[in-house]
Amino acid sequence: MIKINNINLIYNNIHIIKNFSDKILYGEKIALVGSNGCGKSSILKILLKKLLPNNGSVTYSNQIKIQELDQEYDLLEKNNSVLENLSYGKDSIEINKKTYTIIGLLKKFLFSEDQIYSPAKSLSGGEISRLLLLKLFFKPSNVLILDEPTNHLDFKMLNFLEKFLMNYTGTVIFASHDRYFVNKISKKLWFFNKKGSISVNIGDIENIYQKIYKEKKFSLKTIIKKNLKLE
Repeated sequence: MIKINNINLIYNNIHIIKNFSDKILYGEKIALVGSNGCGKSSILKILLKKLLPNNGSVTYSNQIKIQELDQEYDLLEKNNSVLENLSYGKDSIEINKKTYTIIGLLKKFLFSEDQIYSPAKSLSGGEISRLLLLKLFFKPSNVLILDEPTNHLDFKMLNFLEKFLMNYTGTVIFASHDRYFVNKISKKLWFFNKKGSISVNIGDIENIYQKIYKEKKFSLKTIIKKNLKLE
């Protein structure tokens, strides 16, 4: 689906991404893991063509259809109602061969009658995350790019997202600090360190975590004490 060839990203003389290459195949679910500020969001922006690397190239399949879930909420028309942000003049949508009414879906996602007709700017962080999650279903895609998709989601919505991504037949590329979520969804991991290098790991995610953190002298108990989040 996507071929990354020896890309570099340098900002203020600091290597954010250093000589990174990989081939992203159809159906792969790739987790981006590392500390804050290590370059995860930057490479997602490169894949979305919102940011250019200093050198190297990224090429795409002719059939690619990318949709994104952005933690910065750029995809919403904040002055439009919640319903207007989804409907695009339609009353219903088909998801996994089932037809749902737009209002019915919004209620299923815990939006009240008042909220459905209120401006999107009136929503809380958690409500915006739910609305952005719903928007993923409304456009055809074969690649999803998600930046911290579990932020602000309650348990019910998190469980829904997990099931959706596990059943999604296309490619998923996502950044997350949530170890449980990564372990549940992914079989391939890009690990970012602070010197700009990215290691590609394929296989059992739990074993990959232990290998990475053994090398960095972290114990499993330390990780658990940090609420299963990678720092």
